[in-house]
Amino acid sequence: MTKPLERELDLLLTAVTDPVFVMTKEQGTELRIKYANAAFVKATGCKNEMVEGCLLQEVLPLQTAETILLKIKEVGVQVKEMQWQQNIHFATGTRTAIIKIVGDCNADGVCTTIAGSWHDITDLMQEQQEKRRVEHLLHERVKELSTLHRADLILQSDTQPQEMLLEELVNILPAGWQYPAITEARIIFNGEQFCTKDFFATVDRISADIVLLDSCIGIIEVGYREEMPPAHEGPFLKEERTLIDMLAEKLKLFAGRRVYATQLFNEKELSDSVINNLPGIFYIFDKEGNRLRWNRNLETVSGYSHEDLKHLHPLDFFDGKEREFVATKIQQVYDGRYVEVEADLITKSGERIPYFLNGVPIFYKGQHCVMGFGVDISERRKSELELKEAELKFRTLVEKSQAGVYILSEGKIVYFNQRFAEIFGYTIDELMGLPVLETLVAPESRLAAKKYAYTCLQGRDEQMRFELWGVKKDGSINRIEFYVGRTVFNGKRALIGTVLDITERKMWEETLQRSEANLQSILGTTDTCYVLLDKALKIQSFNHKALEYLQREFKKAPVLQLHILEIFPPERHATLAGQMDEVLSGKQVNYEVSHRQPDESYNRYLIKMFPVSDDEQIFGLMMAVSDITEMRSLQQKMLEQSVEEQKKIARAILRAQEQERAWIGRELHDNVNQILVSSKMMLGLMETADKQNRELITRAKGLVDNAINEIRVLTHEELVPSARNDLKALIRSLLENLDRVAGLQVNFTYDDAVSVTDDELQVNIYRIIQELFNNILKHAAATKVSLSVISYLQGVKICVQDNGRGFNPANPSKGIGLNNIVNRVKSFNGTFSIDTIPAGGCRMEFIFPGAGRS
Repeated sequence: MTKPLERELDLLLTAVTDPVFVMTKEQGTELRIKYANAAFVKATGCKNEMVEGCLLQEVLPLQTAETILLKIKEVGVQVKEMQWQQNIHFATGTRTAIIKIVGDCNADGVCTTIAGSWHDITDLMQEQQEKRRVEHLLHERVKELSTLHRADLILQSDTQPQEMLLEELVNILPAGWQYPAITEARIIFNGEQFCTKDFFATVDRISADIVLLDSCIGIIEVGYREEMPPAHEGPFLKEERTLIDMLAEKLKLFAGRRVYATQLFNEKELSDSVINNLPGIFYIFDKEGNRLRWNRNLETVSGYSHEDLKHLHPLDFFDGKEREFVATKIQQVYDGRYVEVEADLITKSGERIPYFLNGVPIFYKGQHCVMGFGVDISERRKSELELKEAELKFRTLVEKSQAGVYILSEGKIVYFNQRFAEIFGYTIDELMGLPVLETLVAPESRLAAKKYAYTCLQGRDEQMRFELWGVKKDGSINRIEFYVGRTVFNGKRALIGTVLDITERKMWEETLQRSEANLQSILGTTDTCYVLLDKALKIQSFNHKALEYLQREFKKAPVLQLHILEIFPPERHATLAGQMDEVLSGKQVNYEVSHRQPDESYNRYLIKMFPVSDDEQIFGLMMAVSDITEMRSLQQKMLEQSVEEQKKIARAILRAQEQERAWIGRELHDNVNQILVSSKMMLGLMETADKQNRELITRAKGLVDNAINEIRVLTHEELVPSARNDLKALIRSLLENLDRVAGLQVNFTYDDAVSVTDDELQVNIYRIIQELFNNILKHAAATKVSLSVISYLQGVKICVQDNGRGFNPANPSKGIGLNNIVNRVKSFNGTFSIDTIPAGGCRMEFIFPGAGRS
């Protein structure tokens, strides 16, 4: 053969889509591949240099190569031509092919060269399988229609006795069911019973009542003698339920026709009812294409009206090559054949709907016609497309996955993705077919690997997860996590799963465990309660102090993964959730809480919540609780001591003020006042002087009188009346003086049960009332004042109310002197309250508890 011819032949074989190969027969039974086209190389998944020059069993799957050798051996040394069908198992899956080989013999008649090819028929076989399934469904529908048709013919008779008709009807029923060989039937009609011979031995039954004019006149039953696989209703199909219901309807019409001959029960109405309740579309048309019968589904699906369908030829629903194909099939029906076809039915709106259609020849209304049934196969087409897309997505996902994916059969890796090879440092070509244990598993993990694989293969665990030490190509050790499940590969039990290299993750886990141990050691020795929460506010960790705190104060123990709010009372949930949301936004929240104890004391705690985060994100929050009960108690004691000291100082100041006031009053009364009186007497002696001097003297005497009166008033205010141990008398003397000076109307009430024995407290109360009335006179412009002194809380309560202009307590006038009054009240452990508004008068209350009572 010339070189150009060889190139042309090589070009031709490269263009061929079927794998083609040429082998030379060597010593014994070995076959070595001399030539392989591109389709052969692609199908085997090998590189070109790994095909040509290699033994057949090194390239093709071992089972396929052994079959070819066996076929050659069966026909002897002179291989001429042979062909057979076989499954070929590749890493990408199992394919079914027609293998053909032909031999070339030398001058001695010994075969030295063998050429071969195979044709992939996998898709064709799947299509044939689907076709057989649809054929089976149509066959079942034909059986059901045939049973209905035969029942129709039997029940049309008006001359045969009823018993004979029903006996004939019950015997044709088994042929209409899915398993006719084990099907039995019974009809009870107007009290009479008709059965097939073994009806009472059935284990599963389906039945329908025969109802005429709201009265049950019988029942029709069909059953199987053996237990069959479950379907729509027990072991019965949905269509079989429709069939038995239709038969019951026919018997109803039969009874109606027999009993009520005048009623309009006729065969056409029954047929229309049956046909219109069939799934899919139904049609009968003659040779001219005139449509004689059809069901409502055809009108619904096509969009044509009843009148439109009368004038449409069956081929009007198709176009192009499908129209010609359907026309050929229709002609085959008229030739007496049963036909099936898949084609797109074109509706009135132009929509194309894929349908599976069949046709059978019948003799109807005196002429040869076609009767057929059609099923919408849109869902099947869609499923087929989705299956192809799913397979493509699966392959893409597996090849791009960051996890290693593998299939293990008979101890060898029969499929794996690129990532699987990379985890162990191999290429796909290097790893293909290598034993797993000896190659990829470290010696110390091999026994465990065998145990896990055996357990999963034997069905003890459907899926397993385990970790092993792996061995990389360079001999280094890595930590591998295996996920494995049981599957079937080429008809044999196999393992399928994924692998992850977790060497780095394990290193970090060990580091984390050490850190966790250190943290737990710290948390276990501190007096602070710590609770770690994730972003969902679920407990991730807590120390022993936190356990004690939560059990002591909330009677609940923390549990890992428990939502923290479940521990606290419902009324605190909203506040806590808001505070924790703030923390998860990056803020720190601090506050104090107190918990009442059975002995009426309180435990106080400082709560600190802060986010747990790195530089980029927040992972959760930490709640720290510190017991500050003792600290706050000590602070309170110190505060109380400080307050008492301040009160002592204040009372000492008040005593000093009173003493100073008394001294000033006495000096004014005893010295200054005596000087003024003497001056007045001397001025009186001088009244005998001349007239001009008398006028000056008179004016001087008036000024001296005014000075004496002012000193008397001043000494009265500065000096407390001497009626000690009688608070009522002290207050009354004050009010009498005010009445003389100011003419103010005062309503005074005094509870005789009040007894104040402390002289300092009496003076203090006197000064408070005095200051209040001075303020009323200076600022309130009041005309009426009510003053009451009553016994209250083992002490005294003083209430002063006026009808003056009032004031704003938040911004009182500087001259009102409230600070002086407040200091006096607090120095004796008293309390006070003010109720006033501008232009609304004023009411003040002062309480001195424990002041004593009679």
